[in-house]
Amino acid sequence: MHYVYLLKMNDGCLYTGVTNNLARRQSQHGHASSTRTTRFFGEAPMLYHEEFGDLKSALKREHQIKKWSHAKKIALVHEDLLQLKRLAKRKV
Repeated sequence: MHYVYLLKMNDGCLYTGVTNNLARRQSQHGHASSTRTTRFFGEAPMLYHEEFGDLKSALKREHQIKKWSHAKKIALVHEDLLQLKRLAKRKV
């Protein structure tokens, strides 16, 4: 299994990543000294994740989400499908 996940950084930004071990990666991000991202931005709670059967699919989804606006990522975290559809139609 592979996972795409979103973390909320201390500055409010959302970090999108991929892992094959969600618990280990969450633990790594939970310690400010263990990853480059959390070293710079502090501990990061995991807000959302999706599961994929293969790495290729997970990387494709990660790439898709990384191109999204902050508002669209928040709608995904809250599973607000109506807002996701609204934001998908916007030209930003």
